[in-house]
Amino acid sequence: MRHSIRKPQSTQQRRQGRQLGLSLAFATTTLLAPVAPAGADQFDQGNVTIRPFRNVELARQHAAASLETENLYGLTLGSDTDHAGARGIAVETLVGVGRGPGQYLALGSKLEFSRALTDTFAVSLSAQAGLRAIKGVAGLEDESRLRADGIGGEFRWRLRDRATDGVGITLHSEPSIRFADETSGKRGIGYGAENRLIIDATLLPGQLYGAVNLIYDIEMFRERGSTTWERGSTGGVSAAFSANITPGLFLGADLRYLRAHEGLFLQSLAGQAIFAGPTLFWRGTGGFWLSGTVSTQLWGRARGSTAGLDHTNFTRMLARLKIGMEF
Repeated sequence: MRHSIRKPQSTQQRRQGRQLGLSLAFATTTLLAPVAPAGADQFDQGNVTIRPFRNVELARQHAAASLETENLYGLTLGSDTDHAGARGIAVETLVGVGRGPGQYLALGSKLEFSRALTDTFAVSLSAQAGLRAIKGVAGLEDESRLRADGIGGEFRWRLRDRATDGVGITLHSEPSIRFADETSGKRGIGYGAENRLIIDATLLPGQLYGAVNLIYDIEMFRERGSTTWERGSTGGVSAAFSANITPGLFLGADLRYLRAHEGLFLQSLAGQAIFAGPTLFWRGTGGFWLSGTVSTQLWGRARGSTAGLDHTNFTRMLARLKIGMEF
């Protein structure tokens, strides 16, 4: 059998083979490559759409970072204030029900305009109106009338920032001039101020918040046609917590202990009571928010009474609804 023996290639033959292989590879790449428009060397990603958080916990933390706690806890106030220049409008309605035997309903509404002058100081002005429906209540004349109650203001001075210091501290005062008695609805002239030392904190970041208020309210009123001024004051403490249930929605509870006194400086104790109830806060889009609570008297004792509730100085139940928008 004959065997074929391949002769070695010359250097020129090897060079020609390599050139042929490179030419074939270039032709194949050119045919298979997509046709690119002019300027294809510039990367164009088109329109970018920012999607909402898919992770619920991330959404919760994002909402908490912009949380403003002033109205988070119902009747207990939070320490936060808006940034300088922020403005807002709100409608607050308070409904008090029940004072001893008989029928008692007191509904008060307030239209409020607010503005943050600095990052730590905010003011507001308000107009107030009220409705009393009273029938057969001891010590009060029957009444069923809607009245313009007065005008008021609000000052909030934040001493410590909850967001940066962990604990927020704010001084809060709401002075007012009244044209009708808050309890009886009688016409006259009155002056008062609701004052709070507010302390609140982030207990679990993005999830749980808590607040404590030290309360000192004063009021004086003179009925039309009378020369006698009635003076009273209320001291107490409240505590509340609020939990982030879903992004923008908070549920919690509020507990208050109040002591009513005769005189402007807590002189003579007239009665005391403990209130508790659930709270709700919801923040929507566009700066819209809603705060609500229902607080029920669990225990009370009026001076000279052995009853388990104080219906002389306090209502049996108090509900609050406040709706606002920031811009």
